[in-house]
Amino acid sequence: MDYWSAIKNVKIFGTIWWWYLYPLKWGAFLRGTYQKEQVPFELCEIVVYRSIMCKPCLDAGHCLDCGCKMPDKMMDLQSECSEAKWDAITIDQWKEYKKRTGLKFEITYGE
Repeated sequence: MDYWSAIKNVKIFGTIWWWYLYPLKWGAFLRGTYQKEQVPFELCEIVVYRSIMCKPCLDAGHCLDCGCKMPDKMMDLQSECSEAKWDAITIDQWKEYKKRTGLKFEITYGE
């Protein structure tokens, strides 16, 4: 076994050590760290839920009823579906809705 093979996957603070040497990795880390504070996971769930409820509109790239751009409209928590498929909601209301209905999201990878 050569030296590089022995050390290339060593991690420091959960990150492969040589990633610290690449400024592009720094930018990705900083953007991701900042954005996770700005975009709560619940917003991702809401967008997925709305996407399921309005799949024809999402596929068309705009609302088939009012013409609003999709998925942009779905990402605005204060917007409502013009066909009443989903309403404006806050993160706290979303958490309560999931608890009340038993709605759960499962993330899977692959086929």
